[in-house]
Amino acid sequence: MAEDTLGKIKDFATIIQASITTVAVIAAGIWFIVTGQYQDKLSISNNITHRIIDDEHIWLRLYVTMENVGQRPVRIGYCYIQVQQVLPLDISVQDKIHDVQDGNNINSLIINGHFTWPAIYGNEFHGAIDEKIAPGEKHYAEFDFILPPNIKTVRVFSSFLPKTNKNSIRISSEIYEIK
Repeated sequence: MAEDTLGKIKDFATIIQASITTVAVIAAGIWFIVTGQYQDKLSISNNITHRIIDDEHIWLRLYVTMENVGQRPVRIGYCYIQVQQVLPLDISVQDKIHDVQDGNNINSLIINGHFTWPAIYGNEFHGAIDEKIAPGEKHYAEFDFILPPNIKTVRVFSSFLPKTNKNSIRISSEIYEIK
């Protein structure tokens, strides 16, 4: 009789243990989703410098810092960087501004909340990269561009697409004045 009661207690304890384990796994999954632990968390920052090489060329260097501020590794799969002309105003921008002054919709100048500055020909980089960044780590990259001598202000636009989450593109842009 005692063995039968002991067996029932053992079976009941096994059921309780399995139930608690199941609840714990479900709770951990909910916590994982609610806190966003499944997401790539990449912080991008730019530092820009330049040198006048000669009367015809300005050398622009972009230093990019990629920091994984999340809880899981991030693998970068694609990078796109573009140097855009702000000043002097390109003729295409002048025409758009005049259209707005003539009563046309200002939204024709704005795409995704940003003014569409023209790219400086030949001053962009796009391509596959393979960088794995562990949580808390920083990785650095450098990109060089050659600009014409008349450029006074640029917008440097950079975007990075993690391999692990195709919907979590990271974008950074900086306005830089060339003096």
